[in-house]
Amino acid sequence: MKPIALFFKSHVDTYTKKDGTVVQAHDDKRQSKKDWRDEENWHSRTQGKFATYTDDQLRYVAKDASEAAKNAYAMGNHKKGGQYDDEVHYSNMELKKRQDAKPPGIWEDDKQRDRLRDDAVRWANKEQGQYGSKWMRENLAAYFENRWHVPKRFTQPEIDKWFPEQ
Repeated sequence: MKPIALFFKSHVDTYTKKDGTVVQAHDDKRQSKKDWRDEENWHSRTQGKFATYTDDQLRYVAKDASEAAKNAYAMGNHKKGGQYDDEVHYSNMELKKRQDAKPPGIWEDDKQRDRLRDDAVRWANKEQGQYGSKWMRENLAAYFENRWHVPKRFTQPEIDKWFPEQ
């Protein structure tokens, strides 16, 4: 008896991206974003939960968990004390992450802002060979994000002022 090779695809779904390109479902390597409630790891679950809290709630958690850790250590329960310390750490991490997401002070000083604009234009002209205002409006925000770690939502309005549409 001669062996027969069977080949089949489990699915042939396709979809179209926003830019108009068609992608086969099996070509899509993106991971779906997991909900923090689906996490099995306590640490990941706690960090995900803290991302949904307000700043005031996070400060309260840090204060409350710090007191709870002190009391747990005083009673000899080091495991629970460590968990409370982790909560303090995670709430402070989330607060720090949010603080870093606010507009940095580099945009407050006019001279610094002019230096940043000149640096970005120099980069675009010399390294990228680009000179047009349209290209600057579309690409400089990514440059600031990569080079200066300034989120696009803060740089784009400034760039639009520098290079207005004509």
